[in-house]
Amino acid sequence: MSKVTLNEYLAVADLFLLNTAYEGFSHQIIEAWSAGLPVVTTLAGGNREIIKDGENALVAAYNQPQEWQVAIEKVLRNQTLRSRLINEGKKSAGFYTISRMITETEIAFENL
Repeated sequence: MSKVTLNEYLAVADLFLLNTAYEGFSHQIIEAWSAGLPVVTTLAGGNREIIKDGENALVAAYNQPQEWQVAIEKVLRNQTLRSRLINEGKKSAGFYTISRMITETEIAFENL
């Protein structure tokens, strides 16, 4: 999928769902946050390092349909929660800029 096509899909979405049992570092979550989408996901793998349940995303257990339904309905029905997830998600995404990653890598190498 091209970046243009991905951005078109994200632009028309109401929220981003990632029902996963394993993750390294989820670039998809960062892309969804950057697009201004509220996120519902699991705490699998690297997700637990970036997800703050109720702040920048909602958490549901892997393959637990009732939990997912509750989380989705919360996001769609509660405008205050939705706004918080969008705003905090954008802030979280801003932490992962290319320039910041380069700077942090340079600092890490200087400290070797």
